[in-house]
Amino acid sequence: MRAATAEASGDERADGGIGGAADLALFPAGSVRTGDPLAGAVTVGDVVSVCPFGGPVVECELDGTELREVLAEAAHPHAGDRGWVQFHVSGGRVVWTDDSELARATVGGDPLDPDRTYRVATPEYVVRIDAFAPLDRESAVAEHSEQWEALVSHARRGGLDVACEGRIRRVSSEAVEGTASDRTDPAV
Repeated sequence: MRAATAEASGDERADGGIGGAADLALFPAGSVRTGDPLAGAVTVGDVVSVCPFGGPVVECELDGTELREVLAEAAHPHAGDRGWVQFHVSGGRVVWTDDSELARATVGGDPLDPDRTYRVATPEYVVRIDAFAPLDRESAVAEHSEQWEALVSHARRGGLDVACEGRIRRVSSEAVEGTASDRTDPAV
């Protein structure tokens, strides 16, 4: 149950990052304080307590090949491992193998297109630290409000009702090779 609430909590943070013309938002899992998803009468203080880091949200432009590269790098567990993922996702779905290989990724329900340009929203410090190249300063094309302000705005629009949707999944390598259970999974 704890993993499910952490995922839903992270998903609502990622959903809050979608703004402007972004197709996808990637919100670093290490930036989310764990706990139950926000619900009911939520204050600005509640939002800041689960998303306490400052800095604006930026939008970056990446082609499908570059976005696949970022998502493949993000397949490796968070430092300190605990089964954490690197990013929570909004606007897409990601499937990694238990060997930390990117199996599939979709944006808006469609597979990544190597020739398409995607706009990806993420906290500014992600591009500043350059840990997920090509998601870097050179790819940034727009800057928006502070992270917590984006999340508060999202909450005010009724955006805190996030269920554990399986936006990020790990599957066995054998499943990716085409077993029946993988082919019939509606989440991919």
